[in-house]
Amino acid sequence: MTQRHVEADAPVACEASTARDLLINDPSAVFAPHTHTDVERRTFPMTLRVKMASGGTTMQPVTIALGIPDTATGSRFPISWSPAAHRRALPSFNGHLEVVPAGDECSLHIEGTYQPPFGPAGALVDAVAMHRPAQRSIDDLVAYAAIRLAECAATGMESMSWRPAPAPDLLRDAPAPEAWLG
Repeated sequence: MTQRHVEADAPVACEASTARDLLINDPSAVFAPHTHTDVERRTFPMTLRVKMASGGTTMQPVTIALGIPDTATGSRFPISWSPAAHRRALPSFNGHLEVVPAGDECSLHIEGTYQPPFGPAGALVDAVAMHRPAQRSIDDLVAYAAIRLAECAATGMESMSWRPAPAPDLLRDAPAPEAWLG
């Protein structure tokens, strides 16, 4: 079967370290439309959009998975998604999302492959008509992720509404209470 390559870049209006921290600590803030219960598994429901040349938009629900960074710098994340429905008729994607430093800001780079469905006939249809919409969906995804990263960095928010409780003061560090009798 033929694998098709796609890649896209988008500038992010935040520092690379902030973008990496958000993608490591709470990727649902970037990819999920709202807080999602699978934040620990790092998989989220999302809708991929394909803007057609005619001006219309086609949307497809997918399950996206963002892995733990696979480099020492923590800037390259494995990413994949598969269709939520019609798994035999629609392609899945496997690749990497990378945070690339660029001065006080950064950019997102996504690169990977998908396999057109339906064997050789699907590969022919993809070569003739479907590769451009697939590329546009990747362009849209990386632009969306860049915007969400910048928004989260600007507001200092993550999608999770809870925060760990502050560490309690150690009793031995507090002055001993004095009690006067009599």
